[in-house]
Amino acid sequence: MPQPHLTVELSGLARTRQLLDTLAVREYERVLCGPPGPAIPVAEVTLVTLGSPAILVNGQRVRLQMKKFVEVLVFLLQQRETTLTTVQTEVFSDVPPARSKNYIHQVRHELRRLVPGLSVPYNPTTQTYRVHCEGVHLTWDWQQARDALLSSERDVMLTANLNVRNFLQDSDSEWVETERERMSRWIVRVGLETMDAWYSAGDYAKCVKLAQRLIEIDPLDEGLHDFLIRATAQVSGVSAARAIYWESRTLFAREVGHIPPLLDTLAQQLQQSH
Repeated sequence: MPQPHLTVELSGLARTRQLLDTLAVREYERVLCGPPGPAIPVAEVTLVTLGSPAILVNGQRVRLQMKKFVEVLVFLLQQRETTLTTVQTEVFSDVPPARSKNYIHQVRHELRRLVPGLSVPYNPTTQTYRVHCEGVHLTWDWQQARDALLSSERDVMLTANLNVRNFLQDSDSEWVETERERMSRWIVRVGLETMDAWYSAGDYAKCVKLAQRLIEIDPLDEGLHDFLIRATAQVSGVSAARAIYWESRTLFAREVGHIPPLLDTLAQQLQQSH
């Protein structure tokens, strides 16, 4: 006697047999074992956030009419799932709630229209929104840069896009500024670890180049100036290192009103090396 949970399957067995009987000889094997059909094309969608915000679909820039379009999308990606109130508070802190709610729903509508396959559905159970991809391959320039820096190939720090100070350029949202600071601290930390390994291995020229790049991100990080001065001494000599030291000293005196003890220690070491 058939089990209850097999009733549906057994009721369709006769019809399945009839269908198989109508097929040509070996037709079932041909369909089962034959090559797969043509792959459905997947749109390549790139989210540009390091600089002027943009969305590229298959390399072509999408014309966006809404200033905070990309910012809303990035915030949703960062949060994974979030409520309407959270988006309003973080992204539209100075905008009346009714107006910001309308703006967010306009973004959702425009996203579906401009980038088919990319949407921001609402979950009524959790009362949250999230970014949903279907038939698109979404990449994000900051995520790509971060993944590159996390790779075992240290030299990528010399070429990767580290323009995090211009993350979502022109946005004055507090959450964006917080994210810029967080990104900057993380990149500098990874950079200091990288230069430590390079300096120990005698790759002084790489230390000079990377320190120069990272000082553009955080001009007042003492560790970066330390590596720049010491590596310059190894590459170009004590006189060149002393010139860099005076530039660093002038910068700190102007910006913070005092000279870090680390720079004074370096000055003594350079004097002894003369």
